[in-house]
Amino acid sequence: MRKYTTLLFDNDNTIMDFTAAEHAALKKAFLELGIKISEEQVKIYSDINENCWKQFERGEITKPDVLRLRFERFVESQKFDLAPSAAAAAYENNLSLEHIVFDGAFNLLEQLKADFDLYLVTNGAEHIQKRRLKESGVENYFLKLFISEQMGTQKPKKEYFDAVLSQINETDKSKVLIIGDSLTSDILGGINAGLDTCLFNPFGKPDSSDGIVPTYVVRNYDDIRKLVYQ
Repeated sequence: MRKYTTLLFDNDNTIMDFTAAEHAALKKAFLELGIKISEEQVKIYSDINENCWKQFERGEITKPDVLRLRFERFVESQKFDLAPSAAAAAYENNLSLEHIVFDGAFNLLEQLKADFDLYLVTNGAEHIQKRRLKESGVENYFLKLFISEQMGTQKPKKEYFDAVLSQINETDKSKVLIIGDSLTSDILGGINAGLDTCLFNPFGKPDSSDGIVPTYVVRNYDDIRKLVYQ
């Protein structure tokens, strides 16, 4: 008998290739504003963005703060003669159009959907995520989408997961597994909620950090299959 009945999936960099989407959207946005940015500048933005999201996860800033501060900090760091709000608007529009799904993700979800209850858990901005999930077809594999902005709380907060668990079919926490790529969001959140956790780590990042240790670590989608069907 399988251990889990219910799988909570993160979206970005677990199902969708957010890194590729971010890079494409950022370059297109700045070209629209008359600036051609380099790969090095994309990396600078990505680091700033990641730090802003980590502040959000820790409850230090709000979601609107993330969307504003990441461009204020980037534009200032590069000394662009440009309103950060214009850059933010152009980027968000372009990102909502980018829905690059990892190879093999649809096959995995199609198989799992037949045997498990699937739910999506994401901290992404509501208007961006909804469009990406709909136009990519990813939303069709999940019973419900839990987008933090809609819920008024976010991963890794226990309140977020309590709200999720109150709205899914399974009532036994031991039968629920969260799968995601972020130690500080998905794995810590799952631990806070008393769930088993699975770190999706195809890119060789650290498997644990600062006492955050996942129940399982997988490197690819085949590993996920082997884990949940054992």
